[in-house]
Amino acid sequence: MVSGERRYFTLKYASYLVESLDEILLVVHIVVIHGLYKTHSFRVFKVNVKNSQLEKVECLHDRVLFLGGNQSLSLSTRDFPALQDNSVYFTDDRWSMMNFNYYYLGEGEKDSHNNYGGHDVGVYSLEDGVVKLFDQTDNRQIIYPPPFWILP
Repeated sequence: MVSGERRYFTLKYASYLVESLDEILLVVHIVVIHGLYKTHSFRVFKVNVKNSQLEKVECLHDRVLFLGGNQSLSLSTRDFPALQDNSVYFTDDRWSMMNFNYYYLGEGEKDSHNNYGGHDVGVYSLEDGVVKLFDQTDNRQIIYPPPFWILP
């Protein structure tokens, strides 16, 4: 970066409510939408309904959160040891724009499937702030139906 040069980017926020161990959590999904559409991070808050306050949650310990447009839930890694502790599993919440982008972007803009919804699916570690996207075995530009979780 050249001295004095500034980089601008736009963030989008999506919020989810999740019940976990008899508590209500507010999870904020932060996405960079300048250039490639991709998850930046998550913030997790415990909702204190008695005093109408949000308390930041730094660690989920042996819990994981699953977020999606169809349902959000919490699971224990004690019951599902293959899951990554203290993490948020997420699906792309941009699918509502998927068809619009596919049909109305110019040909030069269709070079990357990241222009379309449905491709930002992965796991975020609250411990180290790292996003790991899940591998996608095909090069579909349109994902339909929208991504969702199937759990035991």
